[in-house]
Amino acid sequence: MKSICRLGVAALVVLGAASAFAQPSQPPLDAAERTRWFQDAKFGVFIHWGVYSVVGRHEWARHRFEIPQAEYDKIARTFNPVNFNADAWVDLAKNAGARYMVITSKHHDGFSIYRSKVSDYDMEITPYKGDPLKLLADAAKKKNLRFGFYHSIMDWHHPDYIPKRDWEVPGQTTGGNIDKYTDHAAGKPYEGVAVRLFNPATRLWSIYWADGNSGTLDPPVVGSFENKIGHFFTKDTYRGTPIVMVFRWDVRNPERPIWSQAFSTDQGKTWEWNSINVSERAAH
Repeated sequence: MKSICRLGVAALVVLGAASAFAQPSQPPLDAAERTRWFQDAKFGVFIHWGVYSVVGRHEWARHRFEIPQAEYDKIARTFNPVNFNADAWVDLAKNAGARYMVITSKHHDGFSIYRSKVSDYDMEITPYKGDPLKLLADAAKKKNLRFGFYHSIMDWHHPDYIPKRDWEVPGQTTGGNIDKYTDHAAGKPYEGVAVRLFNPATRLWSIYWADGNSGTLDPPVVGSFENKIGHFFTKDTYRGTPIVMVFRWDVRNPERPIWSQAFSTDQGKTWEWNSINVSERAAH
């Protein structure tokens, strides 16, 4: 999705009128409300599951037991959870009293338990034909269990990631390039900058994407602020499916602005929040 790899404002087609779509029914909670919910929930399930499960070990197994990458890759290709049952996992958690479930989508070994667009070290190399995390997310939503992912930015498998394992190479930065790795992790290199313009006549903001290579401006995404909360609507496609997106900027607390985005596959009737970023002004 272009909006993810271009900071949420790339190459977007403008909607004629934002008012044609319902406002997101479940805006992200602020920090105090999230903390309150977590304290009230009290009990949740955190699951580590991946290639290391094949050998019956924990998520740090490749490092702890100094398993060479080539050998670990062979293990990864045998990962085939044919008995996986997403509904049973969610039922087990709920019956135990859990209010939420979090699972590792990718741990430090670099293997993604889904079909990734930015890596070929994922479920595509295994015999398993499905997408276990999508199945689990769908089951959790159906059974009203809060669900989330733990996704590690460390990646022992990627050649550009540093620090390296000191038992594999003579120096922890040998052969690594953290800038190239950052580009890989983001899906594509940084390509430009977002430009925001305010029209005092209409009281609307326009967000443009300025392409760093061509110097051109993409058509703007237009939105407005009410009570210091801005909603900007646009259209996009995700894996061939038309979607509506909204970007929400909350500046009620100028010392702690919140940016988030959500998408809808049913023309704004229901929304799924897929990104939230909270900024904190550093103390001087």
